[in-house]
Amino acid sequence: MDAMIASIEGLQARDALLALLLEPEPTDRLEWGLAVHRWVRSAGDAHLRVRFDGQGLTPCSGAAPSSAALLDVNGPWSGMGPGLGLPSTARLAWLRRTWSWIGPLGGCPELNSDANDIGEKSRSADVQVDFESGMRVLVKEGHVEWAIRSFGEGSEQAFRKAVRKRWRQVRRSGLPVLLDLSGNLGGFRSRRHAVLSCFLDPMDWPAEMERDWDAAGDAPWEDVPDMPVAALSTDEDVRLAVLVDGLSFSASLLLADALVGADRAALFGCAPLGVPQGCSGSPQPLVLPGSGWIVEVPTRETRLDVTGLVEYELDAAWNGPALSVHRAAAVEWLLGGKPRP
Repeated sequence: MDAMIASIEGLQARDALLALLLEPEPTDRLEWGLAVHRWVRSAGDAHLRVRFDGQGLTPCSGAAPSSAALLDVNGPWSGMGPGLGLPSTARLAWLRRTWSWIGPLGGCPELNSDANDIGEKSRSADVQVDFESGMRVLVKEGHVEWAIRSFGEGSEQAFRKAVRKRWRQVRRSGLPVLLDLSGNLGGFRSRRHAVLSCFLDPMDWPAEMERDWDAAGDAPWEDVPDMPVAALSTDEDVRLAVLVDGLSFSASLLLADALVGADRAALFGCAPLGVPQGCSGSPQPLVLPGSGWIVEVPTRETRLDVTGLVEYELDAAWNGPALSVHRAAAVEWLLGGKPRP
């Protein structure tokens, strides 16, 4: 990992970890876990982290701290978040999901939450949800929204059934599509490929390559074949927008990269948890001796051959517009026929 985190943040985190090793007295378990997490997170990879949830800590209940408190680098909550080099939108979204597990450090404040509408629920009677797969379709006036909350939750059979059913519903509508990947932390390649096949002919997919995560810089990449979990008909005529937020990561971003990189879709939302053109994957648990903390370590690395997609150029401010504003901009683009941004 030394080559990955040769930054000021990484060097300071490593020095703090070594300082704890030299302490003559035993280190508090939680303090040690936070020190290890501070070091591994400086690699800027959300797949590489200490798992605080379910590790003997008692989670808080009630309202979450304010956004400013969660992001305070000197406060207890920021210590368990992803690397400081990631966008504030991604750090805040991650901390909103996980803040309760750090209760022993910061107490459990009864503060009013100022969370925006990330993960907002629809009240429309037209919504149909496959609860196990986390997939829903909402037919609205002039467009249809297809939300996929995960490519990893639920069984493969449930996802296959859901994606076929929802794609038929989307096609029957004959409307422009908003593909909502907000809150989608990723999952299996085969499920991502199934959704990609709906909008892009496999002959036009960007080349996908993979290798071991800890491989040397000149290690060869292996070609990844098409492996959709379901065979679906392709519709390349429908107008398509993709919506992401601070928790969009891994497989969901690879899907967005393929669609945007092939000039098939326009991207909307706020800065996500990952970066374009590739990511790590297939994390495995590593139990640290002594403390018993579990560190999730990625084992594979994926790269997409897309040109011109260097940055997402999405809003990265934690106090920027709510997700509903970005959703409205995507719908306006879908209905207005304006040029892609």
